[in-house]
Amino acid sequence: MLLDTRKNAVLQVCDANFLPFALHLMNQIMFFCPKRTFDLVIASEHELLLPHWALDAGILFHKMHADDLPADLPVGPVVRASFYRIKAADQLADKYRRILYLDSDILMEGGDLERLITIGMGDHPIAAVMSRLVHKRSDGRAPEYRILGLPALPYFNSGVMVIDTDAYLRERISDRCVETILNSREAIVLADQSAYNIVLRGKFAMLSPVWNWMTSREYPFATRRIPVRFRHFCGKFKPWNDTEALDIRFRESYASFFRTHLPEALPLLSPGEPPRVLPLDRMFADMMIHLRARRKISAGFETFHDEWDVKI
Repeated sequence: MLLDTRKNAVLQVCDANFLPFALHLMNQIMFFCPKRTFDLVIASEHELLLPHWALDAGILFHKMHADDLPADLPVGPVVRASFYRIKAADQLADKYRRILYLDSDILMEGGDLERLITIGMGDHPIAAVMSRLVHKRSDGRAPEYRILGLPALPYFNSGVMVIDTDAYLRERISDRCVETILNSREAIVLADQSAYNIVLRGKFAMLSPVWNWMTSREYPFATRRIPVRFRHFCGKFKPWNDTEALDIRFRESYASFFRTHLPEALPLLSPGEPPRVLPLDRMFADMMIHLRARRKISAGFETFHDEWDVKI
């Protein structure tokens, strides 16, 4: 029996517009994981020029195979790069046994990624966190499931995924996703995320919310005593364009990184507001939102014994 010599990797798939934010996250990973044995990979359908400091630090670039996806994908409001993630594991499986995929609009606040990448997943090809979309619906049904007449199955956010490449290939995940995209266009409301969930139909390894916290804006008090590892700013509000509701320290993290490593990216940040104390009416409104959602938020975390607990 041949020894498996493949490594593991952290992967981001993005276009040139999101490259500065992807590099910010890679820089954070290098800080929090100085003794890492996994590779750092940025992939794109277009040739992206990584800065010299990134190349010197060992960040790798992978050019996606453009002919792997049909030309008539229902792109809609999302960028085509969102669909290329589906094929990334196929293209990198010969090099990597496990892949931790991360969206580029994520801010890292700690965590042992070496352990996360090798976490127990059973026979599942993907481990991920339940999406906030499900919690916001009274019947627990994601939009895609409702459109296709499916019941309230578990539904994950594809912004953070641990991928077992062998299981991913064995179950033909990418081919089935593309078939789903082309044959069920009306249900593809969130690009690859829709496709993944329609194909897997709740059969994934479930991770703790600390690995993909998607509600920093809605519930600013929720994680005061919980060590969130990845803050995912999914949706239109990002730290670089939201100076009202999000904690100002998130924006400052990007500003500090850009000043040091990518000064040409500074114009991507919205102008910062003068320092001011949060108005009482806003503080009271945030507190009321937090109190109303407290039970639901607590249940999401208390389902897991700790951050390494996986529901298989």
